[in-house]
Amino acid sequence: FQGGQMPILRRFPKFGFNNPFAKEYATINLGDIEKFIASGKIDASAPITIDTLMTAKIINRAKDGLKVLAKGEIKSSVNIIADKWSKTAEQAIVKAGGSIKNK
Repeated sequence: FQGGQMPILRRFPKFGFNNPFAKEYATINLGDIEKFIASGKIDASAPITIDTLMTAKIINRAKDGLKVLAKGEIKSSVNIIADKWSKTAEQAIVKAGGSIKNK
């Protein structure tokens, strides 16, 4: 009980907004894909999907889809099926001789 003063919960402003319709994607970087291909967890000849990454235990949950980001370098020719990707990731994949398609 705080006497006659304004309660502490009403004194401090509330910030932010949580969008209930926002999608959260499982992300993977090109450098990580190359590392897992080199270690043998991923087969470069087969298409890389969110299901293959989950069976290889690279990602834990599927969330709302797969997003490929361009951090790192990829040298293998891979075929990736994802929901979203960055433009630089797409350019790097095509430059290495691979392709990326929408799910």
